[in-house]
Parts: sequence; structure tokens; C-alpha cells
Amino acid sequence: MAGLQRDRIGQRPYHEHTGDNICPNMVRGIDYLRDPRLNMGVVYGGCTLGMAFSIEERQVLGLHGLIPPRFKTQEEQVDLCRKNIDRYQEPLNKFIYLAGLQDRNERLFYRLLSENVEEYMPIVYTPTVGLACQKFGLIFRRPRGLFISIHDKGHVYEVMRNW
Repeated sequence: MAGLQRDRIGQRPYHEHTGDNICPNMVRGIDYLRDPRLNMGVVYGGCTLGMAFSIEERQVLGLHGLIPPRFKTQEEQVDLCRKNIDRYQEPLNKFIYLAGLQDRNERLFYRLLSENVEEYMPIVYTPTVGLACQKFGLIFRRPRGLFISIHDKGHVYEVMRNW
């Protein structure tokens, strides 16, 4: 396979030209549900996992049977997300919900944020993000970004190469 490299057994190919971890012609249906950049938001138990895909898209993308059969527009999903966020009283819990939404469906996350800037910006930015940083050890769900500490002195290049 020209242009593809495998680093580890079982790891998806890396495409040299696009810099993507998944070569576009190797994306399977389940990848659309696992990658928040590809996902279009299924709402299942308060979580979004891909319901904006039409039946035709589900069949073409190999998603048929992997998500509930009900189709929801992005508008319906935004409304449902707002209702879920409103259930929480504490800003930190709202932050956790929104971070989870971003992990599952970036398109829906950014749409919700852009349509409700005044309401949600204080949650994903100051002052709530300061509290989230203080409670990071308690609310950590999955890695996002690159972590370099004072203990990495002399090894910063190796840490950055892992990215």
C-alpha cells in the first residue's frame, strides 16, 4: 500500500499525505461512531452517537444496525442536549457533560456552543474551566492534548514525538 505505514500490530494505517490516522478508504461503519470528527450524533441514554445519519447514509457508510433506527435532525439533537445540560445545577457538571459531548460528536458540540455562546462560554471557558483544572484528577475521562510536566525535563522532545 503506497503512502501507508503501520507502526504497531492492529493499529490503523497512517496516511502520509493527509496526516490522518485512518486512511479514508479504510474507514468502516464503526469508525464513524468512534471518531467524534466523523460522527453526526446518535442520542442514546443522553449521549450522542450518530443519529443524524439518514437511512441511505447508514447503508452506504456501513452503519445500518449499529445505531438505533430512529433518525434525529441536528436541531432535535441540539434541543435534547440543551435539556440534558439544564438538568445539571453545578457548572462543573455542565462542563463534564459538554466535554463528553465534544468527545462523542464535535459537530454537535460546536453547533450547540455557537448557538448559545453567552450561556455556555462561561462553562467551557472562564470561570468554570479554572475549577475544572483544579478538579482535573477527579473529572478526567480521556486524554485530550499533550501533557508535559516539570518531571519531563530533558525528555520534552520524546514526549512531543509521541504526539
